[in-house]
Amino acid sequence: MTTSIEETNKAIETETNRIISATLQKHGITLDQLKQQCPGAVEDAQRVAKDGVEKAQALEANPVYAQLEAEREAHRLTQMALEASRQIRPNNTNVASPTLDPTIVRAKLGEREYWALTDDGRLAAIGVAPGTVTRVDHENIKALFGKHTSSAFASNYQKQSPTDYKRLRAIATVLDLKGK
Repeated sequence: MTTSIEETNKAIETETNRIISATLQKHGITLDQLKQQCPGAVEDAQRVAKDGVEKAQALEANPVYAQLEAEREAHRLTQMALEASRQIRPNNTNVASPTLDPTIVRAKLGEREYWALTDDGRLAAIGVAPGTVTRVDHENIKALFGKHTSSAFASNYQKQSPTDYKRLRAIATVLDLKGK
């Protein structure tokens, strides 16, 4: 991208004015006070502005830099799309607390202590409050893990509600309802 000398000079003048006004505003002084206190301040601002404008123009003229900027913009748009998809994804937290894996709980407790517990005790050990397993849960367990199950139903249920599927699978394991 080629720019004319007039455009470059105008950009340098604009940047110089921005630098000087920012300095004046920061220190709460006027231009005359700045010239008295720092005789070379205006020239320094012009030099800094000229260097900045020339570097910016050199970057804009570089095709690799243009490609980098295009990739950054594409990445930014991808990140925005990803964030949007996270926000609209259904939240499957229909279970109050996560359940623990019954085989891990059984191993930690030991066989004797695990089987010494009642059904409600084993459910409590995996994080399911006693008395919260409803008749609907039993029907879902039979439909998901029973003798004559539909794998399509089980697959869809797991996709729609993975936390509830995990909870029901743990309950089925604890109550020994799989395949029955």
